[in-house]
Amino acid sequence: MRRDGAEGVAAGFELLSALIDRFGNQLLPARAESRKAALEWLAGATFADRLDRVHGLAGDTLARTLSALALIQARTAQWSDAGRPALEGLCRRFESRIENPLPETSDDRAVMPVEAPESLTYGAVASARELLDRARQMARFLREQPDGYLAAYRLIRCVRWDVLVEVPPHDASGRTRLAAPRAELRAHLKRLSLQKQWPELLERVEQAFAEGANHCWLDLQCYAFVAQEQAGAPYAAVRDLLATDCALLLERLPGLDQLSFSDGTPFADDATLEWIGRHATVRDLERGGPIAPAVMSEARTDWTEMEAQAIDMAAERGIEAALSWLQGLPARGGERERFVRQLVMARVAERADRADIAAHLLTVLDQDAQRFQLSAWEPALAFDVKQQRLRLLKSRMLRKDANKPVLAHRIDVLLGELTAIDPARTLTLARPLR
Repeated sequence: MRRDGAEGVAAGFELLSALIDRFGNQLLPARAESRKAALEWLAGATFADRLDRVHGLAGDTLARTLSALALIQARTAQWSDAGRPALEGLCRRFESRIENPLPETSDDRAVMPVEAPESLTYGAVASARELLDRARQMARFLREQPDGYLAAYRLIRCVRWDVLVEVPPHDASGRTRLAAPRAELRAHLKRLSLQKQWPELLERVEQAFAEGANHCWLDLQCYAFVAQEQAGAPYAAVRDLLATDCALLLERLPGLDQLSFSDGTPFADDATLEWIGRHATVRDLERGGPIAPAVMSEARTDWTEMEAQAIDMAAERGIEAALSWLQGLPARGGERERFVRQLVMARVAERADRADIAAHLLTVLDQDAQRFQLSAWEPALAFDVKQQRLRLLKSRMLRKDANKPVLAHRIDVLLGELTAIDPARTLTLARPLR
C-alpha cells in the first residue's frame, strides 16, 4: 500500500482473499481468537487512517478490492463465532468511496505544486509545543516511507530526550509532578502485546511517546524492543541499536528509571527494570564490564535460538511438546550445558504462563548453583537464575491468595544473594514492592 498506493490495496486484499479461500481456518495464527484479531486490525483506526491517505482507489481498483472483501466475508462467515472477524466497518469504508471518491492520483499531482508552498510557509518555531508538533508530523511521514522506521524513531526521541539536561524534580520518594500515562493507553498497549499484534504495537508506542510526559515512561522502550524483535525485518535489525539509545539516556540522567509519575506510576515497572539491566545498560569495557550479559550465546549449542524455537513450539503445540523437545537436545558441553538447558526450559515455561513449572526448575537450578559455587566461577549465569526466581516471586506477591510475609522474606534473601554477585545490576531490580 505504501509503495503501490491504490493498486497495492487491491492486490493485497486479493492475496488475502485467495489465502482465506485456499486455507480457511488453517491460516496462522493458529488460535482462532488471534486470527480474528489480526483480520479485525484491518477494520481498526490505524489501518483506516492509512487507507484515508491512499488516493486513486476508485473504478477498477475499488471494484477489485470490494470483490476480494466480499469473498473474505463469505468464507469467514463459515468460521466459528470465536474466530469470525467483524469486517462490516471495513466494507462500509470502501463502499463510501463509491459515493465520495477521493481525488485520483493524477489530480493530486496537479495540485501538489499548490499545496507544497503552504507547507513551506511555517515561520520560526515559537514554542516547545510547536517544535513537538512539527517533529510528530515529520516522524509520521518517515514511518510511512519504506525503511523509514529507524529515522522516525530517532527523530522524535532526539527532540524529546536530548533536550533533557537533568532528571525531573521529585520528592524524597522519587515522585514527580508529571502526569501519568492514560489508563486506557496502558491497557491498550498491554492488550496489543498479549495478542501479539506487533506492527500495531510499534505504531501505538510511537504515537504514545509524543503524548504528554510519556517520553519519561520507559515501559514504552521495553514494549518497542519486544515488538521489534517479534515483528521481524526491518525492525529486528535495529533493535539493539535503539536499546543503546535508551541506555545512553539513562547513563546521562542517572536515577531516571527510579522515579515515578504524580500518581505513583513508576517510570519503569519491574519488567522494564529487568530489561534495562539486560539490554539497556552501558558497560564500562575498560573496567572489565561485559558488553551484555549474554550468557546463553556462550554455550556451544545456540541456546538463544533453541529458546526462540521452543517458545514458538509451545504456542503451537503446547508446553509439554516444547519441554520434551528441549529435553531431547544434546548437551555437548557437559554439566554446564545441561544447566543452561534447564534454565531455557524455565524461561519457556514462564513464557507459556506455567510459572509453577518454571519455579520448580529454578529452585533446583539455584540449589545446584550453590552446591557448585557457581557465583564464584560464572557469576553472570548464577545471577540469571536468581533474577528469574526473583521475578516469579514478585509476580506471586500480586496474587490475592499469596502468603506475602513468606514471599517477602524469600525476595529479601534473593536480593541479598544477587547483591553479593553484582551490586550495580541488582539496583535495577530492587524497587520496593508497592
